[in-house]
Amino acid sequence: MARRTLAPTLRRKIAGALGRETKGLSGRVRSFFRQYVVVGQPYQQDWNTDRAVREGFEVNPWIYRAVHVIASASIARKIVIRQGDPDKGEPVPVAADPTRLTHLFNVQANPWERAKVFRYRLIAQWLLSSRGVFVEVIRTRAGSIGLLNLLDPDMVEIVPVRERLADGREKVDPLGAFRVTVNDASGPYNELPRFDPKASFGEQPSSVLWLRSPHPTLMFRGMSPTQAAGLSADLDKAARLYNRRFMEQDGRPGGILAVKGQVRDDTLQILEARFNGGPASAGRTSAIQADAMEWVDTSNHPRDTQWSETMDRMRKEISIVFGTPESVLGDASGRTFDNADAEKANWQEDTLVPLWAMLDDQLDILTGAYDDALFFRHDLDDLWLLKRHERTDVDRAAADFAEGRITLDEWREIAGKPPFNQPWSRVVYLPGGTVPAGDPDDVAEVIKLQMLGSGVAADPSAEARAGAEEGSQLGARMAENINNSRQLRLAASGGRAVSGALDGKAVVVEAELEGKQGGARDRGGLATAGWR
Repeated sequence: MARRTLAPTLRRKIAGALGRETKGLSGRVRSFFRQYVVVGQPYQQDWNTDRAVREGFEVNPWIYRAVHVIASASIARKIVIRQGDPDKGEPVPVAADPTRLTHLFNVQANPWERAKVFRYRLIAQWLLSSRGVFVEVIRTRAGSIGLLNLLDPDMVEIVPVRERLADGREKVDPLGAFRVTVNDASGPYNELPRFDPKASFGEQPSSVLWLRSPHPTLMFRGMSPTQAAGLSADLDKAARLYNRRFMEQDGRPGGILAVKGQVRDDTLQILEARFNGGPASAGRTSAIQADAMEWVDTSNHPRDTQWSETMDRMRKEISIVFGTPESVLGDASGRTFDNADAEKANWQEDTLVPLWAMLDDQLDILTGAYDDALFFRHDLDDLWLLKRHERTDVDRAAADFAEGRITLDEWREIAGKPPFNQPWSRVVYLPGGTVPAGDPDDVAEVIKLQMLGSGVAADPSAEARAGAEEGSQLGARMAENINNSRQLRLAASGGRAVSGALDGKAVVVEAELEGKQGGARDRGGLATAGWR
């Protein structure tokens, strides 16, 4: 028996009303930022771009160096537009690039910045900004990309865009527009749309492309290494400030001088003046007269604070967070050259290549669409350290070929070369390099070529008649060659006949007759001329 529902019409109306009040997809996408806060801990974990630059990039040598080496290595790579295949496709020539991206990213990004300066700032913002990187894309009147400009991440706010559909429903794009705060007379802010590769100049003269290192839970927020290394940067700063204050006070931390008995105020002022430290009083000796005194140190001893060890620890943590080893940052002490090279190769493979791949994937929309045949890529073809695994594979394949485990064509495929596809390249050669093995037809052809090259018939019973016919033709040509050679030598010697014999064997003089005769090869028998 079918189950009946009480007041179905009323229930549908109530459910519809509740459904309109329920958060939709846009609300779930734009979830709030859950700031991690520890009660009683005076530490702000939210490192915006301004704080990351002021307290990290500008004052911390390790953060500056990590950002600098990553950005410098990135701008050293040329940007190419590959066609057909993102990894092995042929690069589009600069003159034939329909997107103008090779010019914008390799030559000039905008009227105020060369391409390398623009890309350096883009990588630096990627590493410092927890909000991501906001690239303003300005089109020409023809619809192509005219110039690129970087916006201040702290001055950009992502706002949703609501659109009323024809059926009356409301569609919300949670990442539809970007509100940019401006400091000119155009208004308190400009609202720019999200970049649409299919839009024209009239529809989107200026738009914003948002790039970011993804946050694990928030779609509209990025993640930067500086955010993760923030506490380490604060501790490093505290250790440096402590050491600075310690040095300014002539190596003496603050303390309390306790004097026994009643002391007048003027005496206390004299004692404070004599014991106050600072650069001006460094090395000064003070002499006083008193019955009893006691000095109470209110600060830890420098050895107890271990500020040097703290700085070393923070340096290691920062280098780990940025994925950049200390040898790349500039401190290769305690490492051999091979170890330093291995660290640099691992840095390129584990840090740079994933970073470039993430950028390429997000910048690829500038080519016209994500699903077109053009791919935005950093050119890694000439990056020597990244080819070490390929070189190892080629060397291993060469050893396999020498041992007779693979064919020459197989080795060439591993080495990235086109195969010969010949009988002698499709067989393996057993150790010694003379005994072929493989397909019977190919082996027979190779043996035939080997025997013909050595002057011995591969199969006398099968090639007897052919060998006899070839021998008769060769004998006739040899006789003709001998006569021609004698005539040439006779003419060259002024009419004197020159002939010779060695062990009863005729010696044929080498000569070039109508481009047919080559050098003589001694086979231990009749010295005959090599024929081409």
